[in-house]
Amino acid sequence: MMLILSALAFYPLIRTFWLSLQSDDLYGSHPIGEFRGIDGYVQILSGEMDTVLSDPFISLSDPFSSALVVTLLITLISVSIGTLLGLGMALILNKEFRGRTFARMIVILPWSIPIVIQGMMFYLLFQPRLSPFVDIFHTMGLFSANPLTSPRDSTIIVILIDIWRKVPFIALIILAGLASVNQSLYDVAKVAGASKWQQFRLIWSHIVLIEQYRNVRNI
Repeated sequence: MMLILSALAFYPLIRTFWLSLQSDDLYGSHPIGEFRGIDGYVQILSGEMDTVLSDPFISLSDPFSSALVVTLLITLISVSIGTLLGLGMALILNKEFRGRTFARMIVILPWSIPIVIQGMMFYLLFQPRLSPFVDIFHTMGLFSANPLTSPRDSTIIVILIDIWRKVPFIALIILAGLASVNQSLYDVAKVAGASKWQQFRLIWSHIVLIEQYRNVRNI
């Protein structure tokens, strides 16, 4: 397992960091592959590279044109909203209702579509000359007349794409955990008068404690 993780995760991470310590044709005055240490990081964080890069790395005055701020916004918002939506979707799909199998199949479709096709779908969706939704969103004040050229609107679009793709996978993981729970625990909790939130919180914490106890015994 450690060999697999090293090949798939650790080596690319270490290799990327090592490459970041070397120069490339972005700087121009240094040959490609020359070791420069942390000079690149210093130039980016100090703002010296803002004249070379198309957008500044850090800019609190214009956050939607800042690489660091945009990355943090996309990560925090998409992960938070995606986790909440995935949890709600998993709780719904865990219930017994007619057509549940078909609903589960439909929910997983966005995750199975290749990323390139998803990007083209959303590109056409927010293309003013092709999509009727752009005028509707612009009238509602949600987006500008051409959202693909606006830093703020394009950031929101990327967040929507990431959430749309991430939610089915998160729901699938949580649904697998919910399906492993013994339903008799919920029946006992209902008889005891526990609310939905208490059932979810206490039963899952009980399961986590059991798994931890099993791991300790195995060790």
